[in-house]
Amino acid sequence: MNEMVFPWDIDQQALKYAWPVSLIKNRRMPTRVWEAPADRTLDQAVKLLRFLQGSRNWVVCFSMSPSYMRTLYTYVEALWVLNTGTPFEEVDIKDILMMFQQKSVEDEREEQVIETGLLVLPYTDAVNISVQRAGSMFLSSVLMKRKVQRRATITDIFVSKPVDKEMARKEMRKLSDVYGTSVVDLFSGEESKLVCVSM
Repeated sequence: MNEMVFPWDIDQQALKYAWPVSLIKNRRMPTRVWEAPADRTLDQAVKLLRFLQGSRNWVVCFSMSPSYMRTLYTYVEALWVLNTGTPFEEVDIKDILMMFQQKSVEDEREEQVIETGLLVLPYTDAVNISVQRAGSMFLSSVLMKRKVQRRATITDIFVSKPVDKEMARKEMRKLSDVYGTSVVDLFSGEESKLVCVSM
């Protein structure tokens, strides 16, 4: 595997980095992505990137801090763009609802979500039935297309304490509460990786 390229090591003015630097800046990512994080955060971001580039590229993270996961995602996304030369999309529940409810208007956005190199689905705690319906009907269709194309996808689940493998599999039902049972199935199997993330 090629040597890893880090945002804080590159010349942002260099022509070969013009596209990834432009994408990172246009997405209004936090400026912290241009500075090296703490060693633990960097190690975790690199490990997640390696998983996402590998054969088991459907990753579910279990974390006691959704805010830490959001921070970690920014580094994973920046590393992804620089090291793969492909874009990413981060989709929250509001995006899903908008795409679901305004299908004709959002066809281009849906296509971006299906085709992007990396899809990030940050943790959400949904109790609204319309959100659940949108998730199960719309997102499962989008994710099925990504699964067939073997495109990297990552999500996370909030847990109140560290989990082992058995507990992690039980916690997967939280995805079902938000996105529907079929989404849980997509994040299971040989192509998937369950990862415990500590702060």
